[in-house]
Amino acid sequence: MCVTHRGRRIMRWFIAGIFGIAIGAGSPGLLASDAATPEATAAAFRRALESGSEQAVLALLAPEALVYESGDRNRSRGEYAAHHLSSDMALLAKAHVRVLEQAASTEGSLAWVATRSRIVAPAADLISTETLVLRRTAPGWRIAHIHWSSRPARREDD
Repeated sequence: MCVTHRGRRIMRWFIAGIFGIAIGAGSPGLLASDAATPEATAAAFRRALESGSEQAVLALLAPEALVYESGDRNRSRGEYAAHHLSSDMALLAKAHVRVLEQAASTEGSLAWVATRSRIVAPAADLISTETLVLRRTAPGWRIAHIHWSSRPARREDD
């Protein structure tokens, strides 16, 4: 989730997590409760980004995940990992994230989670919006699409 503001590239992200029983051999540190519901998956994804766990982040993304962030796009989990993942994790490691509101809906094997957060980091104070589209799979919910956008926080956002 990259934002260009006044010529500087600023990364951001959000949502908090839960832990339980391991999902599978390919995902150390990822727990069954992390993908039990769309909301838990969103929370686990944010926690993985904040803790710098690239393996857990990638385990929660569908291979064909489409990531839109501030006008840019990554057409797969691999493309996101190659282009923005490390900078997103670096920023969130230093940020304080406060979820302001969250809504979610599920219908069959598809769900969405929309979150609005305030992200305060050394280089930025942002209001961020995130929409995740998730698909139910055998091991649990996986993120198939992410749309991130943000703007500088304003006094009235407090």
